[in-house]
Amino acid sequence: MIPIIDEDAPEVYGFSGRFTTPLLLGRKRIPVGEYTGYEMRFTYLEMDLECSFSVPSWSTDADTTKLTKLTSRSDLSGLEYDTSTIRLYFNDDGAWMKRDIIVNTAINAEDPPQWQWMRAELESNGYTSFFLHTRPVSVGSGPIQVINLFDDPDFWGSSDILTIRSGETVGGGMRAYITPFSISRTTKVVLTIDISNSFNFWEDTTLAFHNSSDSVVKLDFGPSCREVPTDPEPIVTYQLGDKGFHPFMPSFSLVKIP
Repeated sequence: MIPIIDEDAPEVYGFSGRFTTPLLLGRKRIPVGEYTGYEMRFTYLEMDLECSFSVPSWSTDADTTKLTKLTSRSDLSGLEYDTSTIRLYFNDDGAWMKRDIIVNTAINAEDPPQWQWMRAELESNGYTSFFLHTRPVSVGSGPIQVINLFDDPDFWGSSDILTIRSGETVGGGMRAYITPFSISRTTKVVLTIDISNSFNFWEDTTLAFHNSSDSVVKLDFGPSCREVPTDPEPIVTYQLGDKGFHPFMPSFSLVKIP
């Protein structure tokens, strides 16, 4: 095992788009040998996305900036899209847990970040707040769970630490691969990263939020809703926004330096 990044302090790397200049990660010379795989452990992926956030009109934070208050589930003409910073967690980091999706709700770029969870389910006579300063429960624990990343127990595992290894068939679609290469003499390597086509979400074509086309892809965050009216009116359930948020591993290319 040869460490490419082996630091006590956290490392933060930006890789927006396709690099024209390689990103030098090696802190050490790479010894002679044949290399057939790699493993990595990262805390989160962060991306700026144009997206919407919507809640029903009865939500207690319906008038919060960044949220669109919907009075009709079929009329999305008032839906607003803005560029927001999203984090997708693969390992625990203080209050944030693996599988969490959080959003920076700060209005201005110069303001301090205001990271918040989003509640996956709202109920008119119970849990009515969408943005959350405090994480309520673990992922998948019922009607107050938070919006989270894809469900793949084999990928996430039971350990507190998630390590992603190249070539594994169990990978949640993370596409962690490497082309084996040999180094015949001591050298350095650089790492180039391409994030194109590295995130997707599920658009249910039966819902009004199926609002993407071949040229425009619109990401909509919103909860499942359960309206509980006064008897004898029936309970109504429906979904706001898209589902199935799934990041893919960016494409990594290791290149030898003569």
